[in-house]
Amino acid sequence: MNYLEISSSDLLHRFSDHLQAVREGQHFIISLDGVFCARLTPALPTTSLDAHDALEAMKCFTPAPAVPHEVIRSWIEEGRE
Repeated sequence: MNYLEISSSDLLHRFSDHLQAVREGQHFIISLDGVFCARLTPALPTTSLDAHDALEAMKCFTPAPAVPHEVIRSWIEEGRE
């Protein structure tokens, strides 16, 4: 993903321009006194805030190790008699 860095003062002075850029797909990182403090990213109009929060939470999941094919096969066979 390609983020552009903007200062909070630039965001305030050119808010309409930046908002239009976000509507067109641009992502921004906003800095306050040179320190990154926020992201400004497009949102899907059909995505609820709960769905957006769930998607952001899923990004924090720690990936688990892959389950070997043999283990999956044993789970499948376990239920068969």
